[in-house]
Amino acid sequence: MSKKLLFLLVTILAAVNIVNAQVPQHFVGTGAGSNFIPFGAGGWSDQRCQYLYLPGEFSGSPTIGFITKVYWRASSAATGTYSNFEIAIGQNATTSLTTTWQTGLTTVYTNPAEPITAVTGQWFSFTLTTPFFYDPSLPLIIDTKQTATSGGGFGLANQTAVGNRRAYGPSAAGTASGAGAQRYDFGFDLIAGFPCTGVPTTSVAGPDSACVDSAFNLSLSTFYTGVTRQWQKSTNGINWTNFTGVINPVTGGLRDSIKLKTYYRCIVTCTATGQSYTTPTKTVDINPFYFCYCNNQGTFPATVTNKVNIGNVKINTVPADAVRLANQTLTGSI
Repeated sequence: MSKKLLFLLVTILAAVNIVNAQVPQHFVGTGAGSNFIPFGAGGWSDQRCQYLYLPGEFSGSPTIGFITKVYWRASSAATGTYSNFEIAIGQNATTSLTTTWQTGLTTVYTNPAEPITAVTGQWFSFTLTTPFFYDPSLPLIIDTKQTATSGGGFGLANQTAVGNRRAYGPSAAGTASGAGAQRYDFGFDLIAGFPCTGVPTTSVAGPDSACVDSAFNLSLSTFYTGVTRQWQKSTNGINWTNFTGVINPVTGGLRDSIKLKTYYRCIVTCTATGQSYTTPTKTVDINPFYFCYCNNQGTFPATVTNKVNIGNVKINTVPADAVRLANQTLTGSI
C-alpha cells in the first residue's frame, strides 16, 4: 500500500468528524463575550431571557420556511439539568428590546427536566416539538426560561450589537430586570415550506440507493403544517402498503432500511381544505457491494471507542519508511 493511499485513507477518516460537527444552517456566531443568563447556576438559576435578531443578520440568507431546530454556542463547559425549561419564538417589528417582555410568542419546546452538556466553543441544540413559521423580512425574537438548575451552569458566547438585543430577569417576573446590547451566538435549521391552504403539492427527497440493512431517511421537499401524511412502500411499484416504521415527529419524514429495491410515495392531505396529493414515486435501489464494504463495522471490544473498520487488510512486506494505520483489534496493524 503506497504512502499516498495511506494518506488518503487518513484524510477520509478524519473528514468524518468534520462532516458530523453540529453546526446550524443559519447563524450569528463570532462572539468573544460570555454571559451565564439563562443557563447559569446558583444565583443565576431561575432565569428568563429574550433575544432579538434583525433581518439580514443570519448567515446563508434564510428563506421563508419552518425553523425545526435552534442552537446556541457555549462559552464555557458544564453539565446541568434545568427545571421547567421552555423555548418560545415570535416575530414582530421590534428593533430594540426593553424591560417589557415581548408577548404573543409561540411555545416551541418544553421539558420539565432538561439535561444539557455544554462544551466550550461548541454549538448545542434543541429539536423543536412545534416548528415555527419564519419570515426572514421580520425581526426574530427567542425566549428561554428555566426555574432551577441542578449541576453546573455555563455561559453563552455573545458580542455587542446595535440596540438592546437581550432582556433578562427571573422566570416568573412580570417585567425584565434589565436589557442590554449583548447579541448571543444563535442559529437554526430551516425547512422550506408554508401553512397548507390548498393542494399540498410536494415530492419525496432522499437517496437514490442504499446499502442492504443500512438506515436512510426520506423527506418531503416542501414542508407544510396543517396536513396529515401517509407514507407507502412497494417492492414492485404497483402494489402498495402503508409504511408502519419510524416517522420523524417534527418533519414527517421516514427512516427505513431495505434488502431489495423499494418504491416509496406519500399521500399528503390538507386539513383546512380536505384536498390530497400523492407524490411521484421515489425509487431506492441497492448499492453495489463495494460501496458498502466499509459500512460493516463488525464487533469491537467495549474498550474500543473509534469503531471504524477499514477492512481486513494484510500486507506481507512493509517498507521501512511506510506509515502504518491501526485497524483496532480486528486485524492488528497494517
